[in-house]
Amino acid sequence: MYPEWIYDRKPESFVHSRLYMEGKNTIEALMKYTERGFKLKLTKRLNDIIQESSALKSHLVQQLKNLSNAVPELVNFDISLAQQVIPHLSDARSAKAPFQLATVLSYARQTATSTVAKDMKPGTSCFEAVGEAIAQLSAECNKLLPLAMEPENVFKSRLLLALIFVKYHANDGQVSGTPPWVLRIEEIRARMTTNVEAEQKAAQLQEEIQGLSRSLKTKDQVIQKSEVKIEHMERRMEAVKEQADLDMFEQDNAKLKALVAGSERQAASTQPVDSENVPMEGNVETPHLLEQIKALRGTVRFLRTENSYLKGQDLLKEIQALPHLPEHISRVRTPPLDPSGQSDTDESDTELPPAPPTIRSLATETKVLYRDIIKFSSSPHVDAEEG
Repeated sequence: MYPEWIYDRKPESFVHSRLYMEGKNTIEALMKYTERGFKLKLTKRLNDIIQESSALKSHLVQQLKNLSNAVPELVNFDISLAQQVIPHLSDARSAKAPFQLATVLSYARQTATSTVAKDMKPGTSCFEAVGEAIAQLSAECNKLLPLAMEPENVFKSRLLLALIFVKYHANDGQVSGTPPWVLRIEEIRARMTTNVEAEQKAAQLQEEIQGLSRSLKTKDQVIQKSEVKIEHMERRMEAVKEQADLDMFEQDNAKLKALVAGSERQAASTQPVDSENVPMEGNVETPHLLEQIKALRGTVRFLRTENSYLKGQDLLKEIQALPHLPEHISRVRTPPLDPSGQSDTDESDTELPPAPPTIRSLATETKVLYRDIIKFSSSPHVDAEEG
């Protein structure tokens, strides 16, 4: 039945032959079924509609588009596969290269993945994918054929209606027919009007979006300005608060200075009294005032000590400015006694010279004198009897 060069005695060739024959038989069966349903019935119905100057209604147009898109894919598969297989067959007939069925199957798979089976799963046979495409096409034809056969899904032209009317009323006058595409003018105009309205609405929405965008930008600018003003006001409030605190501290300082001055004047005019032992009334003063009084007491003590030290320093400077004491004039030494034992008086002279002062005794007397001077200068009252 087939030439000798087609057969290959290798074991894998029988597998390829089985795959090829099974796919070929499946596709042939589907093609015969589709040809009977598509070419004989649907094509005849469409030709009848065209001859009657009629047309299918608009809701069936999408199904016709699906069929018109599926058929070219199958045609491209056939043409591409033939263009690849024919050179291989020519080489095999001329004995230039052996015929390999695996090569033909690879051509079929490549062509199927590029045309009718672009989303073919791995492991699926190319003939199965092509068979599925043909079966889908047959199913679309079977869905469309009953709808196309129904009269209510067909636009009847006025010319055909007029011819039917003339057949029974030949003497009624002249008849003018209108093709079906003319009848669709109003529908097309309505769609165009709808599209124009949609475009106008889209343009209006675009303008609204732009206006909202501008308003958002304006609000952002206002918010930024408000943030700057708020930061400026916060800095001013901080500066005012610091100035108020500084004024309050200055007032407190002035009050303390006045209190210290009054305490000094009171201490200079009267004998100081130990204020720590003065009894205080129970709930007259608050703890804050007590703390202030304690602080003032410590300040007064410090000022008293400092005042005493300064006055003592002034007195020390005055003492140091005094002239130096004259040098000690020693008396003429008494000549030694005459060893003869004769004397003008009967009693011996018992007067001895005074011992010279030491450095230690002078330093002690100096410290005692400095202490007395500082004590007398810092006390408002001096007891004359104590000296």
